[in-house]
Amino acid sequence: MAAAPVVFEELFTLPSVGISPTHISFSNVTMESDRVICVRETSDQGNKLAIIDVTKPDQIVRRPITADSAIMNPESRIIALRAGAQIQLFDITSKTRIKSYLLSEGDIVFWKWLSGRTLGIVTANAVYSWSIDASSTAPPAKVFDRHPALAACQVINLVAGVGERWLALVGIRADDTAPGGVLGKIQLYAVDRGVSQILDGYAAGFCDRYRIDSQDVTGTHLFAFASKTKFHVVEVAQDRKPDGAPRFEKRITNIVYAPGMDNDFPVALQVSSKLSVAYLLTKYGYIHAFDLESGKLIYANRISESPVFVSTSHRETGGLIGINRRGQVLVFAIDPSLVVEYILRETNDLDLAIKFAARNALPGADDLFAQQFRLLFDSGKYREAAQVVAESPAGNLRTPQTMEMFKAATPQPNVPSPLLLYLQVLLEHGNLNNVESIELGRQVVAYSRLGLLERWIKENRIECSEELGDLVRAANDHRLALAIYLKAGAHRKVFDGLIQLGEYKRAAEYAKRNGIPVDALSLIQSALATSPKVALEVAESLATDTADHAAVADLFLQRGMVQEATSYLLDVMREDRPEQGDLQTKVLEINLTLGAPQVADAILAQEMYTHFDKQRIAVLCERAGLAQRALQLYTRLSDVKRILVTLSHAIQPEYFLSIFANLSPDDSLELLDELLTNDLRGNIQRVVQVAIRYSDALGPSRLIDLFEKHQCYEGMYLYLGAILATSKSPYVVAKYIEAACRTQQWSEAERVTRESDLYNPEQVKELLFELRPKDPRPIINVCEKGGDVEDMVRYFVKQNQLEIVKGYVQRINPGNTPAVVAALLDSDSSSVDDVYIKSLLMSIKSLVPIEAVTQVLEERQKLKLMLQLLEALVAEGSKDRAVHTALAKVYVDANINPEHFLETNEFYDARIVGNFCERRDPLLAFIAYAHGACDDDVLRVTSDHGLWREQARYVIERMNPELWARVLEESNPNRKTLLTQVIGSALMENRNPEQVSAAVKALMRAGLQNELLELLEKLVLQAGGTFANNTSLQNLLLLTSIRSAPERTGDYIRRLDAFDGATIGQLCLEHDLYDEAFATFAKFEMHVEAVSVLIDQKKDIVMANEYAAQHDRADIWARLGDGLLRLGELTKAVQVYMRAGVTNRYRPLIQACRKTGAFADLATYLQFVRSKQLGIDEELIDSELVYALACCDPPKLSQLEELLASPQSADLDAVGDRLFSEGKYEAARLLFVAANNYARLAECLVYMREFTAALEAARKANKLRTWKTVCYACVEAQEFRIAELCALHLIVVPEELDEVIRVYETRGYFDQIMSVLENGLGLDKAHNGMFTELAVLYSKYAEQKVMEHLLVYWSRCNLAKVIRALESAHLWNELCFAHMRYEEYDAAAMIMMEHAPLAWSHKGLEECLAAVTGAEVLYRAVSFYMDEHPDLLIELLGVLQSRLDPGRVLSMARQHGLDKFGPLGHVPLLKPYMLRVQDKNLAEVNEALNEVLIMEEDVDALVLSVERYPNFDQMALAQRLEKHELPLMRQVAVLLLRRSQKYERALELCKRDMAFREAAEIAAESGSASLAESIARYFLESNLKEAFTMALYLCYPLLRPDLVLEWTWRFGASDYAMPFYIQTLHDYGKRLEALERAERDHRTTNRKERTNAASGSESLLRSLTASTPMLMAGTPPTGPTPPSSLYFGASGPVPSMRMPSPAASAPAAAGMAGNSARGRNPYFGT
Repeated sequence: MAAAPVVFEELFTLPSVGISPTHISFSNVTMESDRVICVRETSDQGNKLAIIDVTKPDQIVRRPITADSAIMNPESRIIALRAGAQIQLFDITSKTRIKSYLLSEGDIVFWKWLSGRTLGIVTANAVYSWSIDASSTAPPAKVFDRHPALAACQVINLVAGVGERWLALVGIRADDTAPGGVLGKIQLYAVDRGVSQILDGYAAGFCDRYRIDSQDVTGTHLFAFASKTKFHVVEVAQDRKPDGAPRFEKRITNIVYAPGMDNDFPVALQVSSKLSVAYLLTKYGYIHAFDLESGKLIYANRISESPVFVSTSHRETGGLIGINRRGQVLVFAIDPSLVVEYILRETNDLDLAIKFAARNALPGADDLFAQQFRLLFDSGKYREAAQVVAESPAGNLRTPQTMEMFKAATPQPNVPSPLLLYLQVLLEHGNLNNVESIELGRQVVAYSRLGLLERWIKENRIECSEELGDLVRAANDHRLALAIYLKAGAHRKVFDGLIQLGEYKRAAEYAKRNGIPVDALSLIQSALATSPKVALEVAESLATDTADHAAVADLFLQRGMVQEATSYLLDVMREDRPEQGDLQTKVLEINLTLGAPQVADAILAQEMYTHFDKQRIAVLCERAGLAQRALQLYTRLSDVKRILVTLSHAIQPEYFLSIFANLSPDDSLELLDELLTNDLRGNIQRVVQVAIRYSDALGPSRLIDLFEKHQCYEGMYLYLGAILATSKSPYVVAKYIEAACRTQQWSEAERVTRESDLYNPEQVKELLFELRPKDPRPIINVCEKGGDVEDMVRYFVKQNQLEIVKGYVQRINPGNTPAVVAALLDSDSSSVDDVYIKSLLMSIKSLVPIEAVTQVLEERQKLKLMLQLLEALVAEGSKDRAVHTALAKVYVDANINPEHFLETNEFYDARIVGNFCERRDPLLAFIAYAHGACDDDVLRVTSDHGLWREQARYVIERMNPELWARVLEESNPNRKTLLTQVIGSALMENRNPEQVSAAVKALMRAGLQNELLELLEKLVLQAGGTFANNTSLQNLLLLTSIRSAPERTGDYIRRLDAFDGATIGQLCLEHDLYDEAFATFAKFEMHVEAVSVLIDQKKDIVMANEYAAQHDRADIWARLGDGLLRLGELTKAVQVYMRAGVTNRYRPLIQACRKTGAFADLATYLQFVRSKQLGIDEELIDSELVYALACCDPPKLSQLEELLASPQSADLDAVGDRLFSEGKYEAARLLFVAANNYARLAECLVYMREFTAALEAARKANKLRTWKTVCYACVEAQEFRIAELCALHLIVVPEELDEVIRVYETRGYFDQIMSVLENGLGLDKAHNGMFTELAVLYSKYAEQKVMEHLLVYWSRCNLAKVIRALESAHLWNELCFAHMRYEEYDAAAMIMMEHAPLAWSHKGLEECLAAVTGAEVLYRAVSFYMDEHPDLLIELLGVLQSRLDPGRVLSMARQHGLDKFGPLGHVPLLKPYMLRVQDKNLAEVNEALNEVLIMEEDVDALVLSVERYPNFDQMALAQRLEKHELPLMRQVAVLLLRRSQKYERALELCKRDMAFREAAEIAAESGSASLAESIARYFLESNLKEAFTMALYLCYPLLRPDLVLEWTWRFGASDYAMPFYIQTLHDYGKRLEALERAERDHRTTNRKERTNAASGSESLLRSLTASTPMLMAGTPPTGPTPPSSLYFGASGPVPSMRMPSPAASAPAAAGMAGNSARGRNPYFGT
């Protein structure tokens, strides 16, 4: 059978690289490209992501993840992860997160990479796209909403086309009405138009830029999709195509499924642009390849037994790569080399084959194209014939011969020539080659349509060549010709064309770029005649190829072009190189002497050159007035001084400064001193600039001394001002301040003294005191820095400048007022008095630091000086604590109504003032401390001075729990005194409830119950007034009495009326005061609580009943009923409830009845409640009523039936479940029947052993759980018929099958379960698990049925599981069959060999081994046949020949027969096999076969073997054959020795066997003169003269004539050597003739050379140049050298000689090939 036109390969399997089969599923495995596979592996230890590189599957990368899914970008190492609605992008290479987003709409149901830059996301409602651009923070963009038709579908694919402007969403869902039970829908969406179209289909794909024909410039966008029975190809995005572009016609093709595969349907579609083929994959593993252009089916077959659940395109083959359920990674594609032949052979579709081959340039249809071309051409259809040529695969028909046919064809009238038509069609289909372009050029030139040619050249439609350019130039279109030459690379013609057009610069650049030799000077001179600018451009472009730049510059200077010459020289001297020193001098000299000194100045300013003549240029610069340049170039110091003196005005300041950079510090200072001495005012600025620039080098101290020497404080000020910012010297700063003061720069002196921290304040202060500056600010700044404010004040007081002092504190630093005031008070000046100080303080008011000034005045007993200031500040509204504190001190000190101030003022510091007052008046101190809540100080002062009443009042008014705790501590010795004051007077006088409450709480916390009770009685019962009816105090009194004096509680309850009855009553209950509690509740008419006390605490039901009857209220009766209910008096409780009409006690009554079983009472009460029709909790009430009726003893089933027949709201299912669980099956049955709950009814009937009725109920319920219950119950009861009917509903569910089998198996019902499965195989929902489990059961309990079952149903079984079962059952024959069907041929073969008696068959093993992949199995089979079936070994080896290593097979054969058959073992048996594989020329095969042939003494076969297959140890074989008894075998040894060039041993062996002719041939072949001489001498000595003549003939090139002459003379054999002599003389004569002819030719050549030497200097130059290589090669020979072919023994042509025998060709293998190739003189042939 011919090979299929496909490439199909299994790359690897996922289990083989470590992926568990449980993880191979649609939800865990993703493959977005043919590069990477991602597998999500789940385990208890955590989830991992396995990343598999398809090219290196064994190198798996695993990463821990928490995501639900992961997909790898098809183009880069970016992976997308999602968990629910969270998506993240990670770059694996850089290990960084690119971006993340939480989708708010909901979880993602499907996602896919639409391209390398866009991620497609599908949710339950819409489709989104998300760019992976990290710079973009935009969330996923909504593309379109999902159509309602896909609402219930599982999304299986999302594809994009037309640059993601068209999308197709594919979904499937279960539908019993659809073929195969699955319905597919496709939503096709156009982004630009925003519209959707719903299609019936299962798979879809796009093909972008499909070319319909050569006119389809922009390309066509196709959309392909597959429904159940149709394959469609349509064009989309037609609006993107230009008008007039061809349109694609819709294609529809039927999809034909394999027989028996009616439920099959498409699952994936991959469109390949490589061959324009669409690959359609179906659920059952079938592949359909369709041609996109025609929509026709090309190939269809099954590629996988298990479904392929994920696939994508395979770029290398243009096909698809997919993964099936078994984890096989499969590649499938159309084979381009075979597909056309296949189409022709299988489909006989000639049109498809031609178009497919033409469109894809495929082989296989060449003859068809040739026939069609010939047919059209002969019929005169030249355009159609040209079309065939243009579309022929790989351009096979596009040959020069075809063009000649069109050229020779007869043109038709009014129609373009056939050749022109041919070329036009070729242009429409692509570009023309060189020959076609030339022919087209001839046609265009002939018709004068060069414009067309120019357009085609711009479009790269034709191939440019030099010949085509010549055609165009002949038509006088030089520019077009130049363009053609450029594209053709004809450099010389391009250069000539540019010169012809006058474009010298372009010509020069082109010549330089392409290495064309050019005479630069001539070209420049020619360009000068046109334009100086052009000439300059040409010169600059040729500068690198010009050696004499000065000559080029002279060309410009001769015409007065100084600017051009300068420009050229500057261009060639871009770098400062020593060898260009003359050119540097020249360019400067030109400009300095020819009137352009500014150019020279600019060149020197840029410091471009350093190798010119500096002394000469310096002189020229001085003459030209460039003093600064001259100064730069002079090196003698005297020259420098002269210029500085005479031309200082012409020197730039910056350069003037640079001069000092090269002088020593001493010389620089000396020069500066001289400048100041000569002209102080004129040079001060430059001296200061120098001092500033070189301050570090000259030293600031020396420069300061220089300025002071000349009394130049202005210069010193300017200099120091410039370096002050960078200097850290205190000396510099001090001198700068001095200079500023001396130059009256007061503002600068003030700034430096204020800002600088470097100077010594003490030193500068003394200096300033000495200078007495007019501006006081420097002194103020310095004194502040040094902290000498007192000295400053004393200085100004001494200078009688008190206003400065006042101004200082007012405007500069009011914070120093305390120091100023202290200094003023301590001074002895009469001008300073209290009035001045008061005015000073009043002048700054709020700026005065009050605390510090207060301290100063307090120390000096001058506090009253602040009274005016403080009162003024308070009057202005100051709330400053320090102000008010100081004012308090002043009032206390001056006794100005201090009590009022201390009590009313809120801003003073109480602690400070109190401390101030303690030494003066303790009561004032108490007032101050109390005012500031200084508890510690208050307690201390009042205790120390016995102020107990004040202390008690303070503690009460403070209401501070901590303070109360302190004073009421037992450790406080004054506690009793304080309590006496508190209880006796302080609280009695108090009318503040909060303060009283705080005191009471304090006593309570302190545990002073007696004191508390005493206090409360006084407040509530004795005092009267405000606190007599205070509820809190009455509650507190009762609470205290309950805890500490319970005997007085009853009296208090009777006497008091304003307390909280509910609270007090509850407290009484808590302290077991039941009578007091009852009295309290009754007093406050809390009847329910009162009756509760009687029932719950006093247990007095009679009194409670009387109390209820006395008041006769429903709530009291209800409470009584609750009490009876708790006491277990259910009947009485029900009666009380019904008497009181209480209907809301059903919940506790239900609970109580459940515990006691009093369901009759419960039923009575529930019927009473139900009769009230309350409308609440109807379900609960009815449900409990139903349950109570069913649980009565005996059950009230008749009432229950009546209730069920009437309208009711009971939860019958829940109640029925309760009754069922309690074993009340009859009542439960009634409920389930009423509720139509057939599932529970069936279970109930099972327990009632009514199996037939249970089966009927199960049918109505039709639930798995019900079927299981009935089935298992019937199995237990051995009702196998009913059990089987139920089991048939279970086994069709894969998840239930194992449990059903286990139930039957564990009870030993093997035949019954097998019967169930056998009957279930015919069901519509029969699945693979049923076939598998039946096979397993057969293997255990019915071995005779296993093979029959497998033969019929092996394709429906899980063969892996069946194999395990068969292996456990030791069913080897069946196991082999299963392994082979599971494609585990290795295992099948091993089982056949290991269990040969049961499982082996020769045909079966051969079939199995043909598909085996493991090499070791093959060798195991060979070993098996060697041991068990050697008669079939050759047949087996013939089948496995291409897959075995012959060397290993032969090694095994030697080992297997080593003991029985000797060293060769079984090797002789393998002779036919070795003959078949000997074509591989393997050493092991050749040596083994040679051994067998030697053993068989088959000489002819041995010679044929060693000649054809030389790959073996030839020397070892030769040594072995040398000793063989057969001469023919020894001749084989000679052959081997000759081949190994062991000529001496070969000669000895030939001599021994008297093989004289062969001996002579060996000597000639060796090329050794010694061997040739020895064999010739041997023949003479052995009197073998004919053999001697033969040796002379064969060894002629190797034998010396003198030796031959000597031997023949000595042995009398001259006649036998005569042919040798004749030949020798003939050769010598030919040589002499050649020598004479060479001598004559040499003399003739010498004469011609002497004649040509006088033709001129140019010829002489050429001759000298031509002779140079000879001089370089060495000394020429002195005489003529004859041709090498004239010497005997050299290579070259010689007269041919006939060879009388084939032995003449033997010397061709020797080293002297030329000699051996020569023939012999006719004398040797006679």
